Amino acid sequence: VKLKLAGASADRTFMRRPVLLTLALLCLLALAPSAQATTAGVNVAGIPTPGDLDQAASTGARYVRVFAVRSYFDNGGGNLKASPVNDFRNIVDAATARGMRTVFVLTGAPDGSNTPPTPGDFAAFAHNFAAAMPAGGVAAYEVWNEEDETQFWGATPNPAQYAAILKAAYPAIKSADPQAKVLLGPLTGNNYGFLSALYDNGAQGSFD
Repeated sequence: VKLKLAGASADRTFMRRPVLLTLALLCLLALAPSAQATTAGVNVAGIPTPGDLDQAASTGARYVRVFAVRSYFDNGGGNLKASPVNDFRNIVDAATARGMRTVFVLTGAPDGSNTPPTPGDFAAFAHNFAAAMPAGGVAAYEVWNEEDETQFWGATPNPAQYAAILKAAYPAIKSADPQAKVLLGPLTGNNYGFLSALYDNGAQGSFD
C-alpha cells in the first residue's frame, strides 16, 4: 500500500491560513512489531490554530502532521527563537489534549529556501528543536519532505547528500527525545530507485 504523506504545496503555504487535508498514515509508531494498521491522520498546510486542531480531531484523526519550517525558528547556527518554539510546544500540547499525536516535518534552510543544508548544520537544528518540545509529546520527526523532488529539495535530488543528512539527524534527534521516532522524508510516488540509492549510501539504521 502506498500512502502519500505530503502535499505538493505544503512548503508554499506554511505561512498562510492552514487548510486540513485528510490523509491516511501507514503508521507503526505505537504498535507491536508484528502489527500492521492504517491509522487516520491529517496533514496541516500551515501553522494550526486551536480551531484547526478541533477540526482535525473531529475527523477521528489520531495523528496531525505539521511542517516545522526552519526559517520560522532559526536564523542560522541552530539557535532557536523562543517565541515560535513556544508556539509549536503549544501545538503539541493542544493536539495531545484532543487525543492526537504530533508528527513534525523538519525542513528548509534558515534563509527560507529549500537549499539542502550541511549534515552537521541540520543535525544541530533538529536536535535543538526536538529538545525544545515537550518530553515524549511528539510522535515522530520526519527529516525533510519529498527529498527526491527538485521543488522540495531546492537542487537536483542527491541520495548521497540526503543520506548524510539523515545519518547526522537521527542520533541528534534521538539524543534530544529518545521516545520519538525518526522518519525518512516521504518520497514522491513509488520512487524505488531513490530509496535503493539511500540504502546504497548507508541510510539503513538511520530512520525508524
